[in-house]
Amino acid sequence: MEITKEKIFFDPALQAEIKDRFYYVNEDYLGRKRQFFENSGGSLRLKAAVEAKAKFEHSNKNNASIGYELSVSYLNGKQYVKAMNVCNEIKRKFKEY
Repeated sequence: MEITKEKIFFDPALQAEIKDRFYYVNEDYLGRKRQFFENSGGSLRLKAAVEAKAKFEHSNKNNASIGYELSVSYLNGKQYVKAMNVCNEIKRKFKEY
C-alpha cells in the first residue's frame, strides 16, 4: 500500500480483486461516483451473493442446494443473519436437507 500526504492507495492487484468480487466499487447503486472507499453502510454487494440470491428467488425458493449456495455466499460476506435466515427457510421447507 502506498501512502502519500493526500491519498492512500490500495495495491493494484488488491484493487482488481476487490472490483472482481464486489459490485458498486467505483460508484454507488445510483451511479454516483464514490468519493471514498468504505462499506460501513453495506453499500458494496458481493457478486456471488447477488447472483445466488437471484437464482434462489428464480427457483421460487424451492431449490435447497441453491439456497445453501446463497447462505454460503452470505457467510463469506460476513452477513451472518442473512445466512441464518436462508438456512432456517431451507430447513422449514426441506426437512431432509
